[in-house]
Amino acid sequence: PLRGWKWHLYEGGIRVPLIVRWPAQVPAGRTDTTSVLNICDFTPTALRLAGALMPEGYESDGIDVVAALEGRPFARRQPMFWHTPTAVRRGPPLAIRDGDWKLLIEPDGTLAELYDLSSDIAEANNLASKHPERAADLQAKLRTWHRSLPKELERPVTGRIP
Repeated sequence: PLRGWKWHLYEGGIRVPLIVRWPAQVPAGRTDTTSVLNICDFTPTALRLAGALMPEGYESDGIDVVAALEGRPFARRQPMFWHTPTAVRRGPPLAIRDGDWKLLIEPDGTLAELYDLSSDIAEANNLASKHPERAADLQAKLRTWHRSLPKELERPVTGRIP
């Protein structure tokens, strides 16, 4: 039922299963359908498990997700962000997910698409016009994050090595 595929920021392009095997730490046979993890979470999680620290001044986009891996209650308290500057357009290149709400936009803030993933996993019903305050709040967070990225990321990726 997921919309999109590879290189899309719709759920069909970014939602993938995660299988973890860690005897005596991860409950065997457990399926977790509620925790939302991101590849950015792997670094802070691995560093914590290794007893290491992030370099001074470094702020990761990810968070420690050991609780989710161990089968304990886990709730993400910060939004997740995506940016796909590709030459071949496959939907909006910017997205944010905060809780069950997800917003996709163009870099200039136009063409906002807002979805409530708790009731619309297929991202079929754009709620931006029905929830303008939520759309504006997510857009402000997303555009602030986008402005913090290195400007080199604005060049579209063409698939060729420069």
